[in-house]
Amino acid sequence: MIVDQNPAHVDSEIATIQQSLVRDGLCIIRQSIVKDIASEARGEYYRSMSSCAVAPQNAQFHYRDLNTKPYRKYAVGSKNGNGDPYAQFLQTTYFSKEDGNYPRLGEVFGYLIRLRNQICGSPLEFGNNPDVDGFWNACRVHHYPSGGGFMAAHCDTHFPVLLENSGHRFLQVVAVLSERGRDFETGGGYVVNRQGETIFYEEGDSLGNIICFDGSIMHGVEDVDRHKLIDFNAKSGRLAAFCGLYKVL
Repeated sequence: MIVDQNPAHVDSEIATIQQSLVRDGLCIIRQSIVKDIASEARGEYYRSMSSCAVAPQNAQFHYRDLNTKPYRKYAVGSKNGNGDPYAQFLQTTYFSKEDGNYPRLGEVFGYLIRLRNQICGSPLEFGNNPDVDGFWNACRVHHYPSGGGFMAAHCDTHFPVLLENSGHRFLQVVAVLSERGRDFETGGGYVVNRQGETIFYEEGDSLGNIICFDGSIMHGVEDVDRHKLIDFNAKSGRLAAFCGLYKVL
């Protein structure tokens, strides 16, 4: 289902989104507040690349480190960072949503956090105060480069268990920051709904759309532009903004 979310009717539309998640496992939201700033947010991400050195894949950082600068790393291999056995090829940059150098990205992250919490019935600012909440909002951009960036089809397992044990619900909420046909030509993000249909959600006027989906359904990123050479520093490829809850360690 596609919902054109009107800020004046958020409560009734949250109910519609929740119903779509139960029925289909996903909902695509067109929200003018995000669509209006998505292009600028994408530009801020590309600007961050010139000042963010790439860290080793297994390097560790603390969420408080993001108050100083973003943190960029590659995610390449047969397992993800939690050891789950599905292959991936991308780079991830973590941001503080309060970083004044990237105000539009901060607005996108803030919207995603509030929307996720509304849908899940959590306090609106949950995750913004890690010392109290026990979780922090991992605001980040996933960049799948042209030349073969991908994530194998999978269902989420690690974070749902952590949140369930704390009494909170796991939900993927993603802002689309690229479009097939402009930023990349082939491949891209997809989910398989509860009816077994594969939904590619980056076609047409998708920039700034929000994708909400139940992480227990199959999803992934099909190889992006396999006909091109890989360049992690190119201003192209598939981009998506996330704000998942990570447990404070």
